[in-house]
Amino acid sequence: HFIRKTSIDDLPQFWNMLRGDMSLVGPRPIVTEELKEYGDQVDLFLSVRPGALGLWQIRGRNNIKL
Repeated sequence: HFIRKTSIDDLPQFWNMLRGDMSLVGPRPIVTEELKEYGDQVDLFLSVRPGALGLWQIRGRNNIKL
């Protein structure tokens, strides 16, 4: 719990943003095993730099009615 409460587990993402491998907002990174789920759209998905935050977090996930 200490690691999550102090956000230490987010340091690798911050480092990737500083290096330019990741943006602040963009699609969340996916694991290699999930690539097959994207079918013929995989190239489109991979053409965008992954982000630490997705649109869902930015637009207010708590405001979405289920």
